[in-house]
Amino acid sequence: MEIRERTGAKEVEEFLKKEIEVEVKVLETIIIGKEESKKILVKTLWEEKQEVMKNKNKLRGKRIYIDNDWTVQEQKIQKGIREIAKEERKKGYTTRVGYKKLEVGDKMYIWNENKGKLEEKFLKSSQH
Repeated sequence: MEIRERTGAKEVEEFLKKEIEVEVKVLETIIIGKEESKKILVKTLWEEKQEVMKNKNKLRGKRIYIDNDWTVQEQKIQKGIREIAKEERKKGYTTRVGYKKLEVGDKMYIWNENKGKLEEKFLKSSQH
């Protein structure tokens, strides 16, 4: 969506309803950045946020992204996990990325805060 200086709750609500078919009540919007790097921070209720996150894949193919508001450290961790997932997919594995976790085939890896790396947590039962 085009973010203007005065993009507000109503515009965001209409956009989400039209593009990802989710109705939300936007509590607050904050414009961040300038020109090409302009972003909009949207505050809403937790339950509504979960619905938005479940349906954001409907934006695939458009230059519009919806992400969680994470710290810089969390963003770096998630980027690293996505890069690992991409490499594993190139090797032919099925991957799934979650918050500080990664599934590769039938293995689950979880981010270890103390060690600063992904560690295999447990083996999921094979479901072939």
